[in-house]
Amino acid sequence: MDWIKKFRQYNDENIPILLVGNKIDKENRCVSKHDAYILADDFNLLYIEMSIKNNININNAIDLLIYNICKNKDKNPNIKTIDEDDLILDNPSKYSCDYCIIS
Repeated sequence: MDWIKKFRQYNDENIPILLVGNKIDKENRCVSKHDAYILADDFNLLYIEMSIKNNININNAIDLLIYNICKNKDKNPNIKTIDEDDLILDNPSKYSCDYCIIS
């Protein structure tokens, strides 16, 4: 997993990476759930399984990633805390979560 090492080398360690096990609706798995959890643990990744076809964990994957980004807002200068009244975004390239702006 050279790309993960390279990403971690040039970016803040508090930026979460989400590993997604997709197509859990299929009978034959390419990677076992156990192996995926081991990989995620070895590289300090978040992990979730999902199925687009059956609409399983799609929103949960996004929520998990946003939660972990906002959880580290004090350690990341790209996340700004805002007031509840300021939730209207003037820049469509930014997203809001729990009174945070991620740019």
